[in-house]
Amino acid sequence: MLTLFGRTTELVQRGDDWVPRSSAGGLVARRYTITNWKVHDGNGLTYVFNIQPASDLRLLSRIEGPRQATMIFDYDFQFPTVHPQSGTHTLPPYNGSAIDLVRVQ
Repeated sequence: MLTLFGRTTELVQRGDDWVPRSSAGGLVARRYTITNWKVHDGNGLTYVFNIQPASDLRLLSRIEGPRQATMIFDYDFQFPTVHPQSGTHTLPPYNGSAIDLVRVQ
């Protein structure tokens, strides 16, 4: 599954590429390294996704455009232990996660 601009697209493998199951223009995704995926939109933009620490999430790390135009996205990661309370009962603690976009360059 790939989500860009609030739209989720199911991808299917074709050789080394992953393409939308249904029509979605020239969208093509490819794994470049163990942690890095690139999605080409067919209009000259490339979206780069990296696996994030302590998770299996792949977050948008940069957008590459024509003439070396680049936008870089930086995130802050927190993994707090949550101690939930429910009325008079204490529930077991669990590890939470918080991901915040902190900078766009």
